[in-house]
Amino acid sequence: MQFNEDLPKWEAAGSAPPETLQNTGFVAGYKPPAAFFNWLFNRIYKSIKELRGKTEEIGRVIDVTLTVNGWLAEGDFYKQEVAVFGIKSDYNPALVKRIDRSIQNNDRLVKAYEKNFSFIFDGDTKNGSVIFYAYKKPGANIKVGLKGV
Repeated sequence: MQFNEDLPKWEAAGSAPPETLQNTGFVAGYKPPAAFFNWLFNRIYKSIKELRGKTEEIGRVIDVTLTVNGWLAEGDFYKQEVAVFGIKSDYNPALVKRIDRSIQNNDRLVKAYEKNFSFIFDGDTKNGSVIFYAYKKPGANIKVGLKGV
């Protein structure tokens, strides 16, 4: 994600004002020391920096290929577990389509991709892998994206 404004860098850590002052705020005539302002500006800088980092994570998509032979029948559905480096069990990525550029102009292949993609109905994350579930076994290898990991 692109930002229009540069991050206002403020590395001077300062020192936190007493909790009582944090709760009541400044009163008229009080001249707070520079260390309080440095603490505040440093905290604002670090918070904005952290939020910018999180937006990059949200926008990131990891591509995964589900192979036609990787699907295992399990009751009324099929499942396939795929190793995904860095994924954690508490992640909740969105499944997104990743139509290969080489087929984007071929209506027949795009329709086949869409059909196979539509069979996938759920997924579970584990530390280091994702288990995908499909109500029908896709008839071809299919590339999907995991957004927000």
